[in-house]
Amino acid sequence: MRNFDWMATDDESTALAATSDGYLRALVDDQLAVRTTRDGIPLGQILADRPDVFAAYFQQFHSAGNDTHSTAWYDRVGGFGVEDYANYWYEHHGRWEGYGARGGDTAGAPTEDGAPRLLPGIEETGRTTSDGIPLSHILTDRPDVFRAFFTEFYGRNNDHNSSAWVDRVGGNTVEDYANYWYERHGKWGEYTPRAPDPVPSVDEEAPPADDEPVVVLPPDDEVPPPESAPWAGEIVDDGALSIGRSLCNAGDLGF
Repeated sequence: MRNFDWMATDDESTALAATSDGYLRALVDDQLAVRTTRDGIPLGQILADRPDVFAAYFQQFHSAGNDTHSTAWYDRVGGFGVEDYANYWYEHHGRWEGYGARGGDTAGAPTEDGAPRLLPGIEETGRTTSDGIPLSHILTDRPDVFRAFFTEFYGRNNDHNSSAWVDRVGGNTVEDYANYWYERHGKWGEYTPRAPDPVPSVDEEAPPADDEPVVVLPPDDEVPPPESAPWAGEIVDDGALSIGRSLCNAGDLGF
């Protein structure tokens, strides 16, 4: 029987640790190698930006029209994984639809009213949790929940011939799963709803709107005294008759 009581020296332990660490790092780097399209776009970024592409992979791969016993899928897509499908989608659709050239769109970036921007594949249906959180916001803020629905619903542990999934989750849609996840996990500390953007305060001394006339009154020392006012019946600059003073003094009438 082999003896396993050998103890390495300090130098040997250091060298062994360095070798093991390097080997493990190489394995991790190999596992985490970033796959990209031929023009350098990470496939993981496509899947993050386009949840509809992630969903389409599962829906099409597991559809009745895909014969998994033939090579038709592989011949068309180029592989069996979700990143293979993302690359296929980009080459046949995304590249020609302008994906990658649109600039600063990011998942969950707020719109003008403070709500998160919904990415393709996530729809606003008006459904909320029991405490009023829109399910579309949860799916936008937590892409892992969106993905978990598809990986679990189409996973081999889900028997589509039974009612087990509906009995547990409450429905067969991604929003049903978001509500299920929130009630059992998110509500208890795993999800914090985003706070709405603060409403800017209105300055009480704010200038009037452009369409409101601005009346500028002259200073008190610029108001003409009564003596300098035009005579009654005299034509003023704007062509109107002035009123409010007698036409003559009493002395002019001989009184």
